[in-house]
Amino acid sequence: MNPVVSSKVVFCSGIGGAGVSALARLLKLQGKQVMGSDAGENMMTADLRNEGLTVFVPQAAEHIPPECDLFIFSDAVPADSPERVAAKERNLPSYSYFEALGFFFEQYKIRVAISGTHGKTTT
Repeated sequence: MNPVVSSKVVFCSGIGGAGVSALARLLKLQGKQVMGSDAGENMMTADLRNEGLTVFVPQAAEHIPPECDLFIFSDAVPADSPERVAAKERNLPSYSYFEALGFFFEQYKIRVAISGTHGKTTT
């Protein structure tokens, strides 16, 4: 079973970044309850709040709700961060943004993919 498609309550650690925020929006459009946290405030965290998502700043383990059934993290969030440690201790299905994105798009036919180490966002 696809963990991203079957999830109902998703927590995104590092939600203020370009990639994770976009995935959070897509998951919300699918009717999931989505919330997250980031290390600091930025335009993206403000935009997400204006769109109805709960965003916590700073990051803390207690922000992950008991009913959470999927934990997605930005690769910028270190493995020893309180949220990632808490998710592991709770045995939550946990995936990096890139892994979760792959699961998300399994439900769609992809016609174009861009890879490389530089310029993908620009492209």
